[in-house]
Amino acid sequence: MKTQKFKLIISCIAILALSFTCCAKAMATEPPAILSIFTKYSDYKGVTMFEASDELLKTYKISTFKSIYFQKMQVPLKEIKTCIDKDKVGASTIKETVKDGLIFSGYYKLKNIRPNVNRYIIFKVNDDGIHGTLIFIEGEISPNELVNLLK
Repeated sequence: MKTQKFKLIISCIAILALSFTCCAKAMATEPPAILSIFTKYSDYKGVTMFEASDELLKTYKISTFKSIYFQKMQVPLKEIKTCIDKDKVGASTIKETVKDGLIFSGYYKLKNIRPNVNRYIIFKVNDDGIHGTLIFIEGEISPNELVNLLK
């Protein structure tokens, strides 16, 4: 009787541990929220989106490069802030400028999805407060290499 209870308890613990492991993996590989901005706004009037070619990406150890430029930043600004707030949980905020509760520039290194695979969000609203650029980069590029590339 005690052996059956013991086996049942061990089985329950094993199932719970497996469930937590699966959930943790699913959460860790969830794509950054900021990618929804590129999908949603890429076809809007006054928006220019750029995705780099494989050849260019390999040169800089980057697997994903997306850039989107907004002629009228007012529309997506709050939504971008919401996505950045989600994505920067556990991230390194390298630099951020906030005015009236809205992010006007930010450079973030998100949590790694795998060893040596870094993810970055770079965001800037021009001084006029109307135009802005959002960039997402993923790859083996280090923060120092990225800073040097952006100079």
